[in-house]
Amino acid sequence: MKRIHGISAVSNLDVSIAERQRNQALLRLTDRFPNVEIHIEQMPSRFKGTMLLLIAEFEQSQCCYFGLGARGNQPSVWLMKPLTSFLDSWTPMVRSTSVWQTNLSCPSRLHPASRNCVLPK
Repeated sequence: MKRIHGISAVSNLDVSIAERQRNQALLRLTDRFPNVEIHIEQMPSRFKGTMLLLIAEFEQSQCCYFGLGARGNQPSVWLMKPLTSFLDSWTPMVRSTSVWQTNLSCPSRLHPASRNCVLPK
């Protein structure tokens, strides 16, 4: 793996929340994966919420995990397990294949229409 990079973002919330979310993700990743960089962003929205997006880059492919956060729902906590499980199982044999692993979440508290969200099967 070449590196992990991503974005910790907030909408209509204090930027300290994005910083705390980034710091939690870094705490869980940097002991096992030294090349991690997560930028802080403030994104425009009509609603309050957070987002954590992490991309792991390999020589010939990448995988992307992201999650949306709401009060009591912390992507920096629950997103780490599927990402680290995937990275632990990544073998040289599949490195030539382009793989997109996506973890989607549409909390109804973030957007009233989210219950109409379509998720991949």
